[in-house]
Amino acid sequence: MLKFIRKYQLFILVIGGSLLMVVFLLQPILTKLSPNPAKAKIATLESGKKITSGDRQMAGFELEVVSRIYPRLMAPLAQGGIGITPVESDQSMHWYLLTKQAMDAGLVGDAADGLNWISIIAQREAYAQTRQELMQGLITEVTPEERMNELTQLLTATLTRNANSAAGMIPGYTQDDVYRSIAKARGIERLKSIYEGIPAFSDLGAIQAAHLSFDAIAVNATLIPGALLADSIADPTEEQLQAFFDEYKDQFPGQSDFGVGYQQPTRVKLAYLMLDRNTFMNAVQIDRVELVKIKTQNPDTYPGDFASERLKIERKYREDKSNEMLIEADRVIRAQVLASTRGLPSEEGVFELPEDWENRRPKLEQIAQAVADSISEQFHVNIPTPTINVYANAWMDASEMSALEGYGTANYRIGNQQFPTYAIPAILTAEKNPGLNIQPGLPLADPPATDQIGNRYYATVLEINDAGPADSIDDAGRQRVINDYKAIRGYEQLIAHTDELKAKLAETGDLQDAINAALALAPEDATAPATLQNILVRRDTIDRGRLTPSVNPGLNTESFRSAVLHAAAGIDQLAAPDSIPNADRAIAVPLPASKSLALATIVAPRPMTTEQFRAQYGQVIQSETMAEFVEANDSQTYPFSYESLTKRFGLVMLKEKSDDDSEPAAGS
Repeated sequence: MLKFIRKYQLFILVIGGSLLMVVFLLQPILTKLSPNPAKAKIATLESGKKITSGDRQMAGFELEVVSRIYPRLMAPLAQGGIGITPVESDQSMHWYLLTKQAMDAGLVGDAADGLNWISIIAQREAYAQTRQELMQGLITEVTPEERMNELTQLLTATLTRNANSAAGMIPGYTQDDVYRSIAKARGIERLKSIYEGIPAFSDLGAIQAAHLSFDAIAVNATLIPGALLADSIADPTEEQLQAFFDEYKDQFPGQSDFGVGYQQPTRVKLAYLMLDRNTFMNAVQIDRVELVKIKTQNPDTYPGDFASERLKIERKYREDKSNEMLIEADRVIRAQVLASTRGLPSEEGVFELPEDWENRRPKLEQIAQAVADSISEQFHVNIPTPTINVYANAWMDASEMSALEGYGTANYRIGNQQFPTYAIPAILTAEKNPGLNIQPGLPLADPPATDQIGNRYYATVLEINDAGPADSIDDAGRQRVINDYKAIRGYEQLIAHTDELKAKLAETGDLQDAINAALALAPEDATAPATLQNILVRRDTIDRGRLTPSVNPGLNTESFRSAVLHAAAGIDQLAAPDSIPNADRAIAVPLPASKSLALATIVAPRPMTTEQFRAQYGQVIQSETMAEFVEANDSQTYPFSYESLTKRFGLVMLKEKSDDDSEPAAGS
């Protein structure tokens, strides 16, 4: 065999080389001839139009872009959004059909239309926020118009920045493409507005709708908390406390009638190493020669003489040198982490850690010392060993992490995306990794978290506790459970006196008399609840009126509003306050969600005025129309739901090639 190869080696080399040349020349042709996955047909419409995988992917991307720029548009119909289907796998196709419907109707403009919509969105959101702040009594130092203008400018800048940052998120997706996507969203909103504008209100119908929205009952009210009697409740025995905890441990806070629940979110124990930028800047040794060089090379930046510009030049020098040191520190930290994981099997950035990893894992103390040694050696400066903070004794959820000084305000940056540090628990349990590879027991060094002043944080998640019921009373917080127990028992005692307190109010007509009667049930040092004067109770909300700074959210409930409107139903709209009997004015409503008893006395009806009707006519008609549509249209009948659009366009989804069955499946 070897003799044959030696004899014909030249011939073999010529043939082999020729074959390689043919393969090399054919490769570009074969690549062009191979099927493009993005062009694969995944659905058809009744009109014969085919929908490709690329169409669906682009629709999903456009939906994500618009969701980031204007998330309110993605809200359900009942909340004023466009009602994108909650089924995640159908959302991109729903967007595709919505945009097609809007384009077929001629309601989608070009990129300029999307750009112009940014300022309109900002003004709309600024108006809503200003109105809310005004109702809550938060606007005191400026006029509402000034606050609205301020918010409009701020929101315009924010929305524009968000839109600009979306460009380049996928290859070839330009800034104009971003605004074209926004223009499609605007077209969908136009489509929805046209449909919602179909109903016509008669004059009487419009007045009736306005009455429902703006007729109010002025009341004086107070919210007496069950906690008022809590101090008179004996501490529960361990058995009583355990039984109470067992009753609520599987419920989320706010889920039960009393709002009590001990389901815990995902929590972590962690430690982090901090590189303090100011520490590095202060460690820089000033070199006068370098300062003069900076001054000489940048005459436009530092036009004055050296003495007058020295502080600026020195700061620039410190910033540049500290940046070099931070880069070196970052390199050392990454090298330490990389060395500890070298040779470990991994999948999609997640390492398979050995059983003895706790003993082998890179310790932050060792990493910190390596940083200090490397900086000292390379830059000939002395810096303190970087600070390490360890939180290993208690579980922390997202809110507790956000309260950590420095680290709680920092963000991780992945491409154009930013993730706050307190999102770590959610990322650890997310089905889809957003690109931040966090692994318990392994320092997260690539990337570090950075706060607004440039400090860097390298965190290690020590342990993770998945969301679920609290492990024990102590895990939920013993004092919290005791306080909840006493508050509920206090509320139950308070509610037992509801008829008595209401009778006192009906007898005198003075809310303070009823408050004093409630205080008589409580310990001597109990704090009297505040009285809200002349608040305006309407069907859907409570306005604070002119005499009350703000309304307790616990009072602004459907139960209380309904009780007030029901009690006032028989009172003449134009009745003078003095003409209403005390017994007809007294109201008492148990509110278990806030563990409180609401007491109120009717002052007088406040019917809608002509000025209010003229000023709010458009808003009233819009809100009433929306309410009618929400009530009349479910997902099957609303014309722009995914189900309705699927039927109208005759959408038929095709099985993916990877499926065994290649027959088409009806879109649903």
